[in-house]
Amino acid sequence: MDKQTYEKKVHFFGRISVTIFMLGTVLLPLTLFLKFGILPEKAAFFTGASTILSVMILVSLAEFLSYAPIIGSAGMYIMQITGNTGNIKIPASIAAMEATGIDPVTEEGEIVSALSIGISALTTEIVVLSGVLLLAPFRQVFQNPALKPAFEQIVPALFGALIVSFIIRNWKLSVIPIVVAFIVTYISSQPFGAKLAYFTIPIIVIATLIFNRIAYNMGMLTPIKNDRDINIQK
Repeated sequence: MDKQTYEKKVHFFGRISVTIFMLGTVLLPLTLFLKFGILPEKAAFFTGASTILSVMILVSLAEFLSYAPIIGSAGMYIMQITGNTGNIKIPASIAAMEATGIDPVTEEGEIVSALSIGISALTTEIVVLSGVLLLAPFRQVFQNPALKPAFEQIVPALFGALIVSFIIRNWKLSVIPIVVAFIVTYISSQPFGAKLAYFTIPIIVIATLIFNRIAYNMGMLTPIKNDRDINIQK
């Protein structure tokens, strides 16, 4: 199977899967409406929808521009359907490419990423199901307020460990993006800059792209050379 055929099949099955997922998502509220006539109040519905969309449109666009070049089409389809984007799927993809030594922007990287994300989705379901069955008796322990700060730091700790592995490769390229991230995060945490929180990810992504382009022009970055043509076996 050549690359073009592979891409066509990825988008074909991906679109079908996303369509089924979207229909399944609206099935419950549609059933409640058709069976019991339950509908939210118009004012509450539009208020909630506008609030969520104002955030999610920007976040989704930023995630697509940030993640798609790294994990590829197949990985994006799986990730958007199964969820747990930042805390499981992206770390799994990065860890797999780190372990195999494959660059994320290559064809091999896209396939490794898709496999790792798919396996992580299956693993997540198994772990969640096992956790529900085995940890249910200890629910009161995990709901202890003293443990809440620890659970809130799981995702930052996970991403911190992953970011370090990239920083040590070329720390000079990491200085500007990190500084921009700290500045934007600090401003958005202040009352006068609260609305900036909606644009945090796009600002950091744009700043990183601009800085990397300047670094490339200055010779700090070199283009990736990969002359191998991957042959995906049936």
